[in-house]
Amino acid sequence: MTLPFTIPTLPLRIPSSDRGYRSPDDTFGLSPAEIEGVVTAWRANGIAVHAIDTAAIGDARGSSSRVAHALRDTAEPARRAVESIGNRLTAMSEILDAFVSTTITTDTRAASKLDSLRNR
Repeated sequence: MTLPFTIPTLPLRIPSSDRGYRSPDDTFGLSPAEIEGVVTAWRANGIAVHAIDTAAIGDARGSSSRVAHALRDTAEPARRAVESIGNRLTAMSEILDAFVSTTITTDTRAASKLDSLRNR
């Protein structure tokens, strides 16, 4: 898999804002920049999780055949878990991004209609 950018050494943290400040651009009490930060963090963390290599677990060798066998047996479940979590983070970032775009467009349209009633 080719990554579009380098993977951060640590997962990106989801940003938080000072809830005491509200600007006209805030959406649901969150600024668009804060929401974009969450989208970016989820997307980057999804890519980082996808990049985790679980194959080495399946190659485990050791003097205790039970331990080595148990480790080898975890390779496929670990691969599926990594794939599932990575897919979930990526999907959540895409869903939130689409939700925000739709919400901003709808909110702008509704605000315009309400503003048109101001002079009645």
